[in-house]
Amino acid sequence: MTATPPAVGEPFPVEALEATGADLSGPVVVYFYPEDDLATEQPTTCSRQAMALNQRYGELLEAGVRLVGISTDDLDSHQRFAAQHGLRFPLASDPGGELLGRAGLLKDFGEFGVLADRVTYLIDGDGIVRNVWHVTDVEGHPDEVLAAARALGGRA
Repeated sequence: MTATPPAVGEPFPVEALEATGADLSGPVVVYFYPEDDLATEQPTTCSRQAMALNQRYGELLEAGVRLVGISTDDLDSHQRFAAQHGLRFPLASDPGGELLGRAGLLKDFGEFGVLADRVTYLIDGDGIVRNVWHVTDVEGHPDEVLAAARALGGRA
């Protein structure tokens, strides 16, 4: 049985991802991405997304919302990825994708395997999903996330 990803207005399945080590207590933006792309000279979609979110990190914190990235890469890979791109926010790990699978957040990328789907959630202080983005524009995406985080305002 495949889990269904949480939708707007539903509780986010924090318990399914507790073992990743991420603090998912809201308000928080949790973005899921396929992989740390360490072996490429040109920035790939995953690194461009991480760098774009990193540029908005301070503003997200000012809006009262934390940011966490999660993929199936291990913590060593995350540390190298964060250092390579100067990331200031935490990255959590689910090697093997068992936890992400229980939350319905895995996607089959064909020859690349089953990895975290590229989706972002804004979760309020009560653990309820307030926004979901199935990301296609990784550079414009952080502006949308920041606007939604600011709009969350008093509900944070």
